[in-house]
Amino acid sequence: KLPKKLKILENLKISRKENNKVKELFFLKELDSIENSKTIKNQILGLENELKLNNFEDLMSQSEKFLKEKNIKQAELNFNKAKQIFPSRQEIKIFQKKIENLKKANLKNQLLLDFKKHSKNDKWELALDSLKRIEKIDQNDAYVSQKINMTQDILILEKNFKNYLKNSHRLINEKFENKVLNDLKKSRQYLSMSKNLANNYQKIQKLVKESTKKVAIKIISDNETEIEIRGVGKVGKIDEKILQLLPGKYY
Repeated sequence: KLPKKLKILENLKISRKENNKVKELFFLKELDSIENSKTIKNQILGLENELKLNNFEDLMSQSEKFLKEKNIKQAELNFNKAKQIFPSRQEIKIFQKKIENLKKANLKNQLLLDFKKHSKNDKWELALDSLKRIEKIDQNDAYVSQKINMTQDILILEKNFKNYLKNSHRLINEKFENKVLNDLKKSRQYLSMSKNLANNYQKIQKLVKESTKKVAIKIISDNETEIEIRGVGKVGKIDEKILQLLPGKYY
């Protein structure tokens, strides 16, 4: 037993001289196995804590390095190992926040790219979805708020323009015509951004111009029936008559 102890003590001396903490811990445990000493146990505990701290600090240092390089995967790998050592230390909470912020920044940047791609392709519903997702990440981004308002305007105008094209006969109605003219005016700031909006703008503008030009309409009847047209008035009993009317539907 004594020769073994002497050998262990010699190895302990060498490991301490080399400042090799891992070896020192190994030989302390060897010594503890043959010599039940409270002093040795305290030395083991102290050295284990020192090694844990060194390992923790090294892992955190690597995590910081990878995070600066925006290598989130590798940063998290080292960070999770460090968290297993000291899960409740303040450094863990701080670094966790850094990772979350970088992930949010990366997601925000990707969503901004998606918005630009969708808006360029005239896919404004998808563009709005990307912006709304950014808004959940950062509610104080003035650029995003402005783009949301713009995108919503374009979507409303697109919907209105489709309705105007389907109901162009209603342009003889002053209230309807004023609404169309107001939307045409409002849309001008967006025409360079949306090909669909610009195309429909041209179509509606043409219809508005045509709606002011009267066209000749031939009415044929049996010369016995009293003819009356809403918006025109009584025509009377006729065989045939030509009326000059604005484009629209008449009853």
